[in-house]
Amino acid sequence: MTLIAYLRPRHVWFSFPCTCCGPWSRFNLAKGGSCAERILAQRAKARRHLHAVTEAWSIQVALGGHCHAENPLTSQAWNELSLGEVYDVRTDQCALGLRCPKSRNPVLKPTRIVTTQQEMAAIMQSHRCDGRHQHAHLAGAYKGINLSKIAEQVPLTILLLPKSLRHPMSQLMHLSQALLMKSK
Repeated sequence: MTLIAYLRPRHVWFSFPCTCCGPWSRFNLAKGGSCAERILAQRAKARRHLHAVTEAWSIQVALGGHCHAENPLTSQAWNELSLGEVYDVRTDQCALGLRCPKSRNPVLKPTRIVTTQQEMAAIMQSHRCDGRHQHAHLAGAYKGINLSKIAEQVPLTILLLPKSLRHPMSQLMHLSQALLMKSK
């Protein structure tokens, strides 16, 4: 939080843990036992991080800057945030270039973007699946790579950011790791 107040960036992009809040975690939680205990412990840790995101978001907005966040569309992490007035849009990552390395087919991965900037919302909302291709699923491993980890990346997003976000790049802060360290 101090970093935002000190540097006063124009834009801050937030990414927060989704592994323990997505559909697969809900499926695994239903299994019960040690699997459920592990997911509940991960959610408790993620909740601290998400509260830090809410606090940092409030500081950035109060200082007159813009905030942007992404997470899977159905992530339960969204329920933990209090972000105030935002533009809330859906993007499909196949339209942003996400591909399965094994099959090279597009991966849908519906993603929710919330932002305080109307220009960002308009750009991101324009990236929806056109339905003209088959989608691959990221499950298992390929050449030693856990395929579900690939979906944690936001492909080409940085190239699609409005000019006001790209220049100067020093004004765009990605606080995921800084906040994660702070919430531990």
